[in-house]
Amino acid sequence: MKLQDELLMRKNSLEKALQAAKKVIDHAPEGSLRISRKKTGIQFYHVTDPKDTRGRYIKKEQIDLVKRLATKSYAARLKRRATRELRVLTEYLEIISDKSADRVFDEIGETRRQLVTPLLLSEVRRAEIWEREEFVSNSFHPEEKKYETHRGELVRSKSELLIANMYAELGIPYRYESELVLKDGGRMFPDFTLFDTRRRRLIYHEHFGMMDDSDYRDNAIRKIERYQKNGIFLGINLIATFEGRNISLNISELNRLILSLI
Repeated sequence: MKLQDELLMRKNSLEKALQAAKKVIDHAPEGSLRISRKKTGIQFYHVTDPKDTRGRYIKKEQIDLVKRLATKSYAARLKRRATRELRVLTEYLEIISDKSADRVFDEIGETRRQLVTPLLLSEVRRAEIWEREEFVSNSFHPEEKKYETHRGELVRSKSELLIANMYAELGIPYRYESELVLKDGGRMFPDFTLFDTRRRRLIYHEHFGMMDDSDYRDNAIRKIERYQKNGIFLGINLIATFEGRNISLNISELNRLILSLI
């Protein structure tokens, strides 16, 4: 989830809380609650006159009044803080929507952009730069790449075709079979390397399409273990999808998964 989406959710929560707090205050009894702690126990007092700070003793059978006054005090404090937070949040959302600092580079014009080294980039610009960068591609059996994606590249299977087109439709920057140099000095070629523009990190996706084959299955497990030994973990920065005789690729589930990570 993007930061702006999270902030909008927070704004919505604050607005609902404010409405509820105002409703509580509007329907609450007049005055406030004073709580006195004594050796014999806790006593409650109803303060209605500003000059009378002690207030009127509330009997035990009037516990509902105590609760309503306590709730009123809580709602008033919540209202003050929520109002302040909502004001700041609304102002910040306006800034990042229309006047975000990372948009300055986009706004200065193509000629100036060619003369300037950017200090801060928008998500769109970061994605464009990353996608234009050259990378080492897997040269293993290029004749197996038979299926053309929406972007015009060739992939090895129909499932990879579906995955690639899904990423393109979602607007998620990706590379197909890009070289990954591991911490142990080795190298791998993940099926897909995704660029998370918001967190400025890479996420890797391996699609294992022949899980009925025991040798293939063992190799898939070893590959996942190797990723983990090099600091790349399932559910964090590694996605694994599987297919077999009774297992099919579920694009909808993959769609939900990737949107939860990026």
